[in-house]
Amino acid sequence: MQVATFLTVIGPEGRDVFDAFTWTADESRNKIADVIAKFDFYCEPRKNIPFERYCFNRSQQQSGESIDQYITALRRLAANCAFDSITTDELLRDRIIFGITDEKVRERLLRSENIDLQKTVEMCRAAETTKA
Repeated sequence: MQVATFLTVIGPEGRDVFDAFTWTADESRNKIADVIAKFDFYCEPRKNIPFERYCFNRSQQQSGESIDQYITALRRLAANCAFDSITTDELLRDRIIFGITDEKVRERLLRSENIDLQKTVEMCRAAETTKA
């Protein structure tokens, strides 16, 4: 009954999304907790941590912006950067992305979601080899 009520409330577009979900053996389309979990996953925006950190590190105080406004902007940017769980490999990956001179490679790296240090190095080496 809860699932039926939920589907009524979310309207036709929400029901279309619900109909597109795939269900595993452990999940049930008739349990409200499973349905809510599916919608949470569907609606939650994906985070590209290297890109978020790039934006944070590129941020500069704008002319006319007070220090308090700048700190507030930095805090907003930092909230998406997962600094609380950063590893050495992530620091190295980020430093490579921020420090390389090839803008095209940087753009490709920033477009890649969940890129690790090894893949970053491989992409940079491949670009160097191609240029050579």
